[in-house]
Amino acid sequence: MKSNSKRIRMSRGHIKCPSLWCCSLCCRTWPANRNFSDEMVGIACRILHLSLIALLFNPSPEAVVCRKSRSQFGEEKAVISYFNWTKKQHGVYVEIGAMDGLTMSNTILLHTCMNWSGILVEGSPQAFSALQRNAARYRERNVQVHLGAVCAPPRTHLTFSTRSSTSGAAVQGDIEQMPPMLRETFGYLYNSSTVETPCKPMAWYLQSVSHVDFFSLDVEGSELEVLETIDFRAVTIEVFMVEFLDQNPKTWKIHNLLRNLGYLECRPRRVRNRRLLPLTLSILFVRESGPYTEFC
Repeated sequence: MKSNSKRIRMSRGHIKCPSLWCCSLCCRTWPANRNFSDEMVGIACRILHLSLIALLFNPSPEAVVCRKSRSQFGEEKAVISYFNWTKKQHGVYVEIGAMDGLTMSNTILLHTCMNWSGILVEGSPQAFSALQRNAARYRERNVQVHLGAVCAPPRTHLTFSTRSSTSGAAVQGDIEQMPPMLRETFGYLYNSSTVETPCKPMAWYLQSVSHVDFFSLDVEGSELEVLETIDFRAVTIEVFMVEFLDQNPKTWKIHNLLRNLGYLECRPRRVRNRRLLPLTLSILFVRESGPYTEFC
């Protein structure tokens, strides 16, 4: 190591560098040229050294670390690929049923790798505590987190199930809105863990934004209530991804509502998991007069 240091420094005329790696970088960056004095190269090397130290210990607010996508069935990556969002920066997302902000998240990649901002809503107090911690750590900028569920007036609270299955799937939501098949499959009628959760119309959660690129909706049967409480005069939403459960009697109502609101059914992503449900189906809906209809 000492011989290498001496050789590198001798090649620049005994430049006094703050460290071996920095001196090596400087010597490789500036070729041996009489137009650059050894003193000039040494000063430049010191500036580079101090700048790198400052960056390492005081990173720029724009410096982010990409987090691996954690979607349950790869939905986030599929959507990014489908709409060619790999280079789309500073979009806006909304995720209802955000859980802890990491597990099964459909927006963590958009936020950490593409500098998107967004709104996360979670109805389980236990999951929300984890969401707050994870948001502070991994989404420290440009994100709003809300504890609550979605309901229409005059309701202000609802009975929220916080049950998770032994397979690792978390099925949480308003028990009154869950399809009978889902309640029977997981035994909600008899031994579920429940909590009273505050709820508000979806328009309340969206009041700080006027444009949303991607809206991820996974609320175990409450999708219709979420859509019906959005004020579409106040906010423009380009893409909805709605998770449908097999044998949900409200499915046709959701399709009809979105169609009447001017949305085109774009692409279903079919997922079968026999340990969890006979069929889980995520469908993309795109605003017909928006910029993404060409992908459908």
